[in-house]
Amino acid sequence: MLNLRQLVDDFFLFVQSKSIEIYNEFSLQHELGIFLREKLTNEIMQIKKRLILTLRKVVQ
Repeated sequence: MLNLRQLVDDFFLFVQSKSIEIYNEFSLQHELGIFLREKLTNEIMQIKKRLILTLRKVVQ
């Protein structure tokens, strides 16, 4: 099962450890999207306005 809470916690720890600059909503979406794509290799991810995340399983 997908643990979204843990992924978000891991993302902010990653941002802090790499000193990634997040200066607006777009940069947050961009960095979060890159991070989630690396972590969720079997998922399709769409980021919409105001950080609404839609995840669905990839049919293989």
